Amino acid sequence: MIRQERFLVLRTDGFPHWGTRASGTTLAKRVVALRSFSFKGHDGDGTGRYGPYPGSRDAISRAASPRTPVNPGVGDGLPSRRRRCTLLSFTMKPHTLPPTDPPPPDPRVVLGLGSNLGSRVALLHAAMDLLDATEGLRVTARSSVWETAPVGPPQPAYRNAAVCVASTLDLTGMLQATQAVEARLGRVRELHWGPRTLDIDILWAAPEHPADTTGDLVVPHPRLRERAFALGPLCEVFPDALDPATGEPYGDVLASLHDNVPDRALFPTATVTETLNPKGWNVTARAADRADLFAACADALGQVLAPGESVRARDITKVHCPLTPADDDDNRLLAWLSRVLTVLFIEGFALRRAVVLCDGPDGIDGLLVGEARGASQPSWRTGPFLDGVSVTHAPGEAWTARGAFRA
Repeated sequence: MIRQERFLVLRTDGFPHWGTRASGTTLAKRVVALRSFSFKGHDGDGTGRYGPYPGSRDAISRAASPRTPVNPGVGDGLPSRRRRCTLLSFTMKPHTLPPTDPPPPDPRVVLGLGSNLGSRVALLHAAMDLLDATEGLRVTARSSVWETAPVGPPQPAYRNAAVCVASTLDLTGMLQATQAVEARLGRVRELHWGPRTLDIDILWAAPEHPADTTGDLVVPHPRLRERAFALGPLCEVFPDALDPATGEPYGDVLASLHDNVPDRALFPTATVTETLNPKGWNVTARAADRADLFAACADALGQVLAPGESVRARDITKVHCPLTPADDDDNRLLAWLSRVLTVLFIEGFALRRAVVLCDGPDGIDGLLVGEARGASQPSWRTGPFLDGVSVTHAPGEAWTARGAFRA
């Protein structure tokens, strides 16, 4: 990096002047250069581009002589001359940028996420998106999704994951932020250890992280060493985490629970292929259950309407799709996507993530996470339409959906 050094020189007319010169030469060479320094503003005798320097001998003599034209605003028309300068002092003053605020601290905290209602995998990733969009939080790593048997009363199996976050919040503020995300995604607390759409726990925090100010939180989680479904994702996002009580790596604790380590869950996928004749897109989606399948198909529709756009997880809108128990899977998916399409195209909502909260016989309740832009997508004139969808599923196998969107 080139430094600028400032020096003070005394010109032959007695007026001091500050100058700058890039570093990189020896002191002796800089002193030699100073003795023949050329000033572009005023010459050594007070003349130059902008006329005589006020108070200089040349200005006084010109004021006394009417034959000498004086126009300080334009200059005297004389070329700038190089004048010798005497070095008065030489001070090394590196030219640096103005001071800025120090970077925020980066203490690491691992949050555990779980869901066993609705589109479980989609809910986990929607929660990750909302956490990353929360002020004072930044998600630095995301784990894969693990499938876990439930603990407590009879209920569906869980999907679990973890995120590593950097935060300027203390643990109390982080707890409030996680509870706000749970509420935005439809969490209702009815039964202890009962089924839920979303659960977020503070699993572990680095020693340098601001502690809980109330004393009500216990971090690390008191049952962390017993739960492989929490240790597995934790070790994915932060392999160097240590038990602060014993100093033992949590990876070693997880290895001792090898008989209870859960399997990674099937991640929902949706493939969008553009077609030219007819103009449109073919979609193939695959998921472990119907709710995640419907959420993945809605995500694909969002990609069709806003291809390649970076949509933030800022707004949430509710979607209700009424149905009847007589509707088969094909009709349910078609009705769900039609309702989502209305919100995306007509209401101008840019989709980042779709989630299904309840997939019941009387209808589908879901949430769309993204940005409410309030205008129709400009690349469509009349909006896309659905050109048939089909859902297939065999016991013990994944759910698959195929459909087409036409321009």
